[in-house]
Amino acid sequence: MFFTRLAVLLFVQLLIIMIFSMSRYAVYLGHRDRFSHAAPGALRRAFFIGLRVDWIVSGYLLFPMLFIVCGLPDALFDSTPVVIGLLVWLGIIFTTLVFGSVAEFYYYNEYGAKFNQIAIEYMRPGKGEITGMIWHDYPVVRAGLGVAAAVAALLFTSWGLLRWAADFDNPWWALILQSVLGLAWIVAGCRGLKHRPIGINFIEFTNSKIINQLAANGYYQLIRIFYDEWHRGGRVGTLFKKQDIDKTRERLRSILKTDTIEFSPDPRNALDRIDHRPGVQARPNVIMVLMESHAAAHIGSLGSPRGVSPHFDRLAEDGLLFTRMYANGDRTARGIEAVLCGLPPLPGVSTIKRQRSHGHTFTAARFFKQRGYDTKFYYGGDASFDNMSGFMLSNGFDSTFEQHDVKDPVWTTNWGHSDENLYDAVLADLATRTPDNPLFGFFLTISNHRPYTWPPDKIDPIYPKSDIESTFQYADFAMGQFIEKARQLPQWENTVFVFVADHGSAVHGRGLVPVERFHIPLLILAPGLEGFEPRRIDTLGSQLDVLPTLAALLGGDSRYMGFGRDLLSIRADEGAALMHYYGAYAYVRGDKALMLRPQQKPKLFNFDQTVTGGEVGEESHQDTRNITNEALSYLTVAEDVYLAGRYY
Repeated sequence: MFFTRLAVLLFVQLLIIMIFSMSRYAVYLGHRDRFSHAAPGALRRAFFIGLRVDWIVSGYLLFPMLFIVCGLPDALFDSTPVVIGLLVWLGIIFTTLVFGSVAEFYYYNEYGAKFNQIAIEYMRPGKGEITGMIWHDYPVVRAGLGVAAAVAALLFTSWGLLRWAADFDNPWWALILQSVLGLAWIVAGCRGLKHRPIGINFIEFTNSKIINQLAANGYYQLIRIFYDEWHRGGRVGTLFKKQDIDKTRERLRSILKTDTIEFSPDPRNALDRIDHRPGVQARPNVIMVLMESHAAAHIGSLGSPRGVSPHFDRLAEDGLLFTRMYANGDRTARGIEAVLCGLPPLPGVSTIKRQRSHGHTFTAARFFKQRGYDTKFYYGGDASFDNMSGFMLSNGFDSTFEQHDVKDPVWTTNWGHSDENLYDAVLADLATRTPDNPLFGFFLTISNHRPYTWPPDKIDPIYPKSDIESTFQYADFAMGQFIEKARQLPQWENTVFVFVADHGSAVHGRGLVPVERFHIPLLILAPGLEGFEPRRIDTLGSQLDVLPTLAALLGGDSRYMGFGRDLLSIRADEGAALMHYYGAYAYVRGDKALMLRPQQKPKLFNFDQTVTGGEVGEESHQDTRNITNEALSYLTVAEDVYLAGRYY
């Protein structure tokens, strides 16, 4: 009987595709509420497209087996070393896929996506915080036993299939024919019949990110992301419409220009500028707190009914509360680069993790250093995570305070020590300051993060059955205690406090970019600053605007770089926000939201500003050229100054 070897190859491919299909169906069943808005036709198409992508991945996995299974003479094919080698390879494949299917189910629950950029960045060896969080939050042992049982069954089936195929004789011409047919089948499956391989945008067939991601194959997505955004450098010009750099610089300057701004005469450094403000430049201590996962959806003064932010809400009455602020990205590293550096998120890995950024990046620490400040970074965990300490110490920070510096931890999780410990460290440093020796402290909080635990004696949980709400309540408590203690210090009147979130919580949703999930708080307290008047600011803005707004409040002439604007100096309808989400971008301005996806046409949507956090509505059929060029000017110039080493 001829073609038995080819039948083995195709049956193994069928097993692989079945694993992928069952994984996809499990994701659908486990998250049906998220797909309630989807039309049946869209769901059917998601499964059909998913099957096509699964075929591609199965072909990659089968290729190393092709000539062994289809081409070896009968005597070699039936030898013990070959059988063991094939079973080992299949064991690796089945273990990876079955375990990955289980992991991807929980991954989808957390991120609303199959394996993507986050997996590349954070699921590498040495990430102890990640490993500890997974062990604490997920049924690792039970899942491992289930995976082992499933892999054993698959291997037993495969071994029987190999034994069956070995019972048949294959003449030399049948082996060659099966090898040729198998190769043609795999190549056609992997590349299709077009001149180039199928890209990630093959799955982007709706305006719903969660439906598109249902169609995705996480392994293929990782391969293409690595190739497109990492191996090729994720260049803006290769992923989006290429811009003329000289025109783009001028366009960006016109966006950032206000009556008080004077740009550098060097056109190559489009962002170097001086902001001329009246009055003497104030030099108070500045404490900038980047709050982990502090989504606006949890904050009462920004419209939340949950009641877990009483301390923030009370402080909001004494400061500048910016009600329409958005994070520029969905990860902490993106929040750092936006708030601290004023840099928009470039495709690929975050800027703070790139080697080129060491010693060559403008930061708020450099801004305050040139004003005679001491600068310090505070973090409750290991500051080497995400290359934070290396980036900070090479770009303007004098020192760091991190996990090993804490003597008596109040509470500890996989990520490090509680916010209370770090707030106390900030207070201790603040108490030593004189007007001639001010401090710029940058503090990244840690408590409001998975695995969502809190010290039981600190709060009376409003929602005792919700770890997320209770952890947020504890983070709010720690912030409130910090400010109450700071009020007792003589330095209180000479200190400015800036509270801004790094990103929202659970940043996933139905839209191509779920803009409402990027809504975050920005609160500035400046009790002793001359002319400071507490109020609510409704101008649309993003983390890029934090430093320019702060510099304007301090008065005098300020020289800085960055892609933001002083939100107090522009009209409410002039604000804009650029957001990065799994390789895609949203650019919101006025009542429009532009969606940019790699190698696809931009899409423009109506944006309802009256809804808390905003809401992306129906697709708009207006001309997208101007707003697209405006959005891409941020990315094009950011990449240009970064690669040329001029963001310094």
